Amino acid sequence: MAGKVYFRILHVAVFILFVVGVSGLCTQHWFEHGTRCYKTDNITRTWNDGAAYCDGLGGELLVIETLEENEFIHGLLKNQSKEWAWLGCSDISTEGQWVCYKDAASGLPLKNWATDQPNNAHGTDHCLAIHSKDGKWSDSNCDVQFVYTVCETTSVQRKGEVVTASSSATPISCYTLGSDGRLRV
Repeated sequence: MAGKVYFRILHVAVFILFVVGVSGLCTQHWFEHGTRCYKTDNITRTWNDGAAYCDGLGGELLVIETLEENEFIHGLLKNQSKEWAWLGCSDISTEGQWVCYKDAASGLPLKNWATDQPNNAHGTDHCLAIHSKDGKWSDSNCDVQFVYTVCETTSVQRKGEVVTASSSATPISCYTLGSDGRLRV
């Protein structure tokens, strides 16, 4: 009898996971979108402090690669009432040559500049920020401290193991519950 009940509960849980498509790749307080996990903070920081914060979490400053990702981040920031957030690109080394923090990639994978941006105001605007008002980008002074941080990661580390997100994942997967109650792939 107990075996039948257990089997029935397991069957229902698998069905729900199949229908809902829960992947559980992001740890608590991170937001999942596509194959990535995002975390915003509640403290304004300089660009370098934001980069160090993300690094300490096992991620890096966000590099927006698609308009869909830009819209997701725009909505997230707007929902959290965060006016500005740092992105992981700068032209600190050479004015006008943007280098992204992520893997030190040269160039911007996407450009979503606000009108008259980038403008290198006062010769000191070298770090990329996104505005929650319209989701457009601006170059900003890297040392200002009124900007929030958005971190990004594509994998989750748990006690020595790495679970890597994959866009090739099928909707049918095996899941277990971890000791923290979160789903694990």
